[in-house]
Amino acid sequence: MKSNGCYNPTRNEFPRPRKEGAVIQQPTTTLTGRLREVALARGEELLAEVPATLRRVRLFLLVAAISLPAFLAALLAVVIWRLA
Repeated sequence: MKSNGCYNPTRNEFPRPRKEGAVIQQPTTTLTGRLREVALARGEELLAEVPATLRRVRLFLLVAAISLPAFLAALLAVVIWRLA
């Protein structure tokens, strides 16, 4: 077997195209088609994360709505206690 200089540990031989009348086939998916597929997949992933993100924002607002007034009330109580 003749080596072409490439590393091939299994020594597999790959079929070579015929020289005469050989037609090189173009890939079925073009670059723009592949980019469109990737963009659609990423868009679907982002849309799938929207409900979870909205739940996190809602929980954050709930915690802030309870803890911030409680903190301010306690701070006011400490200031009034120190001034009295």
